[in-house]
Amino acid sequence: MYVMPRSKEGMALLRTELKRMTDWQRTEGIPERLPLFQIQPGDAQIPSRVLSCNQALASGGAFMVCMLADFEGRLNRYGPGEYRRLHWEAGLLGQALYMEAEAIGLNGCGIGCFIDDAVHQQFGIHGNKLQVLYHFSVGGGVEDNAIERHPAYSHLENKGL
Repeated sequence: MYVMPRSKEGMALLRTELKRMTDWQRTEGIPERLPLFQIQPGDAQIPSRVLSCNQALASGGAFMVCMLADFEGRLNRYGPGEYRRLHWEAGLLGQALYMEAEAIGLNGCGIGCFIDDAVHQQFGIHGNKLQVLYHFSVGGGVEDNAIERHPAYSHLENKGL
C-alpha cells in the first residue's frame, strides 16, 4: 500500500492520522516532486477488493486508489458546503486518472461503493479528521457486452444535418 499526499500539510495530517502505518518508505524511481511512499509492503489485492464492497475491479487492475480527505479540518474552516466541494475535488482527481489511464492505453473506473469504517480500520484512522471519499481503479479494461455501443453522434447520421 502506498500514500501520496498532495501538500506538506496533507503529509503531516496523514502521518499523524494513519496510526497503523509506521514504516513510510520513499518509492524508488519516482521523481522527488511526487511524494509517493510505501506504507505497507505486500499484496493489497484482497483488502482492495474487500474494502470496495467485494468488487473484482478494485483488485484486478494495476492499482486501486483510495482517496482520503482532510474532512474535519475543511468542514470546520469552510462550513458544511465544503462537503460537496470535497466530493467535487475527488471527482476531479478521478477524471484526471481516467484521462491519464486512457493516454497510456489503460482504463479507469470510479468505485462508488466502499466500506468507510473498514477503510478507516485498515489504516488505523480514528475520528473524523480524515474521511474516505472515493475509490478508483486503473488497469486493462474488460468489455461489458451488456452495454450497447455506437460511434459518437451516430444518431445524427443520414439525417441531412
